[in-house]
Amino acid sequence: MKPGNPIPRTLTWQRMQKLGEFTLRDLADCASRGFLQQYVQELEKASYLKKLNPNRAGRQITRYQLIYNTGAQAPIVASGEVVDPNKQKSPDKQTRCWQAMRVLKVFSQADLQTCAEIDEDFAYEYCAALIRAGFLTSNGGGRKGSEYRLVRNTGPLAPVLQLQKGQIYDPNINTTICSVRKNKKEIASA
Repeated sequence: MKPGNPIPRTLTWQRMQKLGEFTLRDLADCASRGFLQQYVQELEKASYLKKLNPNRAGRQITRYQLIYNTGAQAPIVASGEVVDPNKQKSPDKQTRCWQAMRVLKVFSQADLQTCAEIDEDFAYEYCAALIRAGFLTSNGGGRKGSEYRLVRNTGPLAPVLQLQKGQIYDPNINTTICSVRKNKKEIASA
């Protein structure tokens, strides 16, 4: 898979949502056959999908119906379990920040803190990382006086700040943006 392309799980889920009823052939250009078979099987076990005509001795192609459509984010199959990001009770801080940024487009740190219900340190840290990654610009008004502008809105999923790795992962475009750590010059002027 090339960087910037949606991940196979996302493509498959979007196609299932669009079609409603489908066969594995209908999903063939979304992912490998092995992935599709496992993903469909696990979603069927978890009651997201229903077999419409069970395949008997290879006589007909099995059709499925999406009966439990939980939202835009594709359920994740891991170790035989289905984890559904659409069913999280409350969004995490990064998701709340990203949603607020997408609505506000131009905002102060105080605006973000209020809208996303986050603390000052997190607001500053997340905005600073998104500036270094090219998602935001700032007028340079200092920690509390800056006005931020969202300049790279890649989609509904929040860019994930991975502090230990010093990078941001953007699930909307399946891309990792490295090097969001401060360089020595930035640290000296902070």
